[in-house]
Order: sequence, then C-alpha cells, then structure tokens
Amino acid sequence: MAIDRGADGYFHPRSAAEVAELLATTGDVPVRVCGARMSHPPAIHGDGFLGAGAPPPGLVEVVLDRLADVEWVEERPDSAVLWVGAGCLLGPAYDDPTGESWKTSLTFQLQQKGYALDQMSGVSHQALGGFLMTGSAGGSVRHALHDDILALELVDGTGRVRLLERDSADSEARELFFAAGVSMGLLGVLTRVKLKVGRTFNVVGAEDTTPFEDTAFDLEGPGRGGKPTLAEYFTDADYARILWWPQHRFDRVQLWHARRQAPSPGFVRQPFEVLSRFEALFGSYIYTVLGNLKDMDALPGKLEGWYAELERALDPSASKNSPCAPPDHPTSGVARLREAVQQAVGLGVSRDAGPLTRWLYRQAVRGLSPVLNELWDGRSGALIAAALRRALPQSIGKLLGLFIRDGSRPFADSWMCGLPMDNGMSPTLWHTEFTELWVPLEDGARAVQLLHDYFTHSDAAEAYRRTGAYAVELYAGPPSDFWLSPGYGTACLRVNVFWFAASAGSPRDALYPPLWERLRALGLRLHWGKHLPDASDTWRAHYRHVHPQLERFLALRAALDPRRRFVSRYWREQLGID
Repeated sequence: MAIDRGADGYFHPRSAAEVAELLATTGDVPVRVCGARMSHPPAIHGDGFLGAGAPPPGLVEVVLDRLADVEWVEERPDSAVLWVGAGCLLGPAYDDPTGESWKTSLTFQLQQKGYALDQMSGVSHQALGGFLMTGSAGGSVRHALHDDILALELVDGTGRVRLLERDSADSEARELFFAAGVSMGLLGVLTRVKLKVGRTFNVVGAEDTTPFEDTAFDLEGPGRGGKPTLAEYFTDADYARILWWPQHRFDRVQLWHARRQAPSPGFVRQPFEVLSRFEALFGSYIYTVLGNLKDMDALPGKLEGWYAELERALDPSASKNSPCAPPDHPTSGVARLREAVQQAVGLGVSRDAGPLTRWLYRQAVRGLSPVLNELWDGRSGALIAAALRRALPQSIGKLLGLFIRDGSRPFADSWMCGLPMDNGMSPTLWHTEFTELWVPLEDGARAVQLLHDYFTHSDAAEAYRRTGAYAVELYAGPPSDFWLSPGYGTACLRVNVFWFAASAGSPRDALYPPLWERLRALGLRLHWGKHLPDASDTWRAHYRHVHPQLERFLALRAALDPRRRFVSRYWREQLGID
C-alpha cells in the first residue's frame, strides 16, 4: 500500500517495511531523509530545496518522527540494551517552547530507568539518526556515543532491509556497519539503532573564564610553565569544551569542564546557564544590529522573532515541563526583569507576574517595536550604522566584556541536563551556523597557534574582519571506527567556528575560507553536516587523501544504491560520485 505525503509535504513512514514500500512506489525519484533539520540544508535535502515550506513534487523528502520508539531488549543492574528509532530525539525538540517533547526523548526515557548515554553534544535537539549520519560527537576523548552502537537497521536503495551488526560473523555485514555509521544518508535510510548503555551519572564542574594566556593548560605550546599540553588536558578530562573569543584586545577563553560523579541522595542540582534570559535577549538584539550594519533596511524583518521572544519574557516559564529547567530564583535575570516591571506599574514584587502585569508588558513591547524600528530607519539609521562600523573594531572587546567576565562559575547536574550545556540558548534568539574543522589531537596546539596568529593583527579593522564578533569553539573527540567519521582512527581537536545567522551575507564569503585553507595541511577533516568548502577538484582530492576508506565507501554506495536514489547534486559534487 502506497504511503501518502503528509500535510507538510514530507513522507512519515512508521517502519522499515514502510520505507521499503515508499522506495518501491516512487520510481527513481530522489530520496533524502531529515532528522531534526539542524544540519546545513544542502547536506540533508534534495536538489533545489533548502527546507523552507513543503518539498516540491519532484523530491521524496522523508521525516522519521514516527520511527522514534524505544524498545528495551535487556535490562541489567549495570547496563541495558535497546533498539531506538532513528527519528527519536536525543532531547527536546528544537522548536518546542513547552518542553513537552522531553517525555518522548531518548535521554529522558533512559534517565527514568536509571541509564545514560556516555556522551552528548552541546545541544540535544538532534534526532539520533542525524547525529550519527553526519559524524557528530560531544566534548570528550574518554567517552563516545559511537562506541555504544551494537547494530544498525538500514533500508538500502533496492528496498532491502539490512541488519548491520558491529560483531557480525558475516564479514560483509560487519563491513557495511562501519561504512554506514557515518554515511550522510548515501547508503540508505537508517531506521533503527541498537545501543548498549550504562548506568546514570551526574556531572560536576565549572566554567572558568580567563585571558587566553592564563588557561589551565598550554593552548598552543608544548606545556610551558608546568602546564599540561592541550592534548594532555583534553585526554585526561571526562568532558571539556572551550569558547574562545579571539577579538582584538579581548582574547578570552571560557573553559567548561566536568567530571563524572555517581548519583547520591544529597545531590543538589546547580544548572549551568550560558546566559540569563535578560542577557540572551540583550545580546541577541546587539548581534542582530551589528550583523546588519551594511543593510539596515533588513533589520526590522530580522528582529520579528526577537520581539516575539521579548513579549514572552514575563510569561510563566515555558519550560516548566522540562526536567532540566533551572530553578527560578529571585536573583535570576528573568526575575529581576519581572520585578522591575512590577515595581514600575505599582504591583510590588512577586516571583510570578500576574495577568495584568503581563498584559501591560506586552502592550509596552508592541509599542516599543515601531519606535526602535524607526530609530534604525532612514537617515538616522544610516548615521548610527556608519558610526558603529567605525567604532566597532576598536570597541568590540568592551562590548563583549558586558557578557563575558573573568571568573569561575560552578555547576552540578544530571548527565541528561548537564552535558548539553547549550540547550538553554533559544534557537530563535541565537540561530547559529557552523563549520567544524577536525585535526589530529596531537596537532591541536599547532592548529590553535595557526589560528591565533591569523586572528591577531595590529590593525583593529583587519583583526575584526578575521574574527567577527562571535566565538570559536574548541573541543576534542575520540577515535572512531566508522569509515567516514572525521575522527576515523584518531582522537581529534575540533574547531567549531560560529556565525550568527541573522547577520547579512554569508560566512562562506570571507570568514570560513581562510580557516579551511590554514588548517588543510594538518590533515583537516570536516563535519559533514556543517558548512563545507565549495566543491572543487582540490577539495575532492583532499577528502580522498584524509579519508582512507572513501573509495571503498563509494564502491559500497554504488552497490547498495545502484539507481542513485539517495545522491543529491550537493553530495555528487562534494565527493565526486559518478
């Protein structure tokens, strides 16, 4: 029986059998699969479609949200085995302000039974399948999610449902397992993942903000001053990540580090918060303005989502259903904002704004938006933008100093809430694009040195052109046995370069290319789900050089998908698929 498109234009199969039926009934129409749609759009969608609105009729775009069940195979005191649908979200949905999607997430279901994943990335909005297919990883050399995978269920281009087991006695199935684990959807549709998980744990640590030269280890050298090297530090840490702000005369490092701790009866959560709600609102507005100084006419449209978030600032916590919601202490940024408004309207101070206060506040916000938009319009906006463009390169450090202050902030939380340390960052306020550069961890200090030399420039304007106003993330990953993993065969330093998506232009124009070129000689590999260099013979040859199994992978791809159902133009050009 044919599977119909959903009202959203996507297909939503419920089983591997339905995926096979979909392939059989759609002829040679190209097929691509979406997870939580957090990757660079050309990497996940079909030709000419970037994910906005309904897919065109000439594409079969699949969403696996109905393939999200968790089936417990075996439960022991110290471990469990389970099958997980590839569409199951690791944590809450990316666009769920209520937090209700926690209840069906993999992490919540594991925690409820006392189990845990060994590793998570900075956000847990991804679907399990998408996380694996693009080679994603968290911030640890010692713990890896890909080591917990026992088997994969895959529907290939011929409609055959394959069981691929890590330890299969069948050498072909075992080979396909390591080829399919990171395969960008090019070998088939991943429908289920078999995992072995251990017992739950807590994470305890701190975020330490220091000048670049005062970090706990030698970031770009051999271990000077008795400090460990970058590789030594990351290898010894349970979990760690760095936000590096390399801007002119600022150059700060925020080191987030955590260790595992067994659960205890007296454990008290002290959640980590990147920014308070007030800081997040203020910072997002500033970044949206700074990112559009050359195109102020676009600013009102890009701030629509910001005003909607501002309207919601006094509402009861939308995340009250989230098990990871931070306590609403009166000293928090949201509480201070509520208190200020309540005092202004003469209602005194209470922890929860009443309906009258919230109504008055919404009216104030709605009156504020045209006033602010008028400020940026016409001649006044052009004059302000010109002044900011002149002052910004010299003043960026002072601006960043409003949010990034030296010192240490301790935290303690469950693995489920603590490891995805960026989950609290609103995707509306802080929509971010990335390129992620992987180099062998043994060359990590050299990579940081090359980047530091590039970012550091005596001319403030040139330095700002090279760094922008956003951060660079540094974290490590363990070796992987999956053929196309950027960490195949070696532990890696990963350099994640942020781009504030509400900015005018593209990071591909000036920000990313010099960084790709600067690290290419170190055996650079790239995260497949984030920005890649423009396809070229040079980069195709580079991928073949740094991914020793790529030719074998492409041969298997041709055998499993002879009609090239899963090959988009993007991947054909990037990998040189015939």
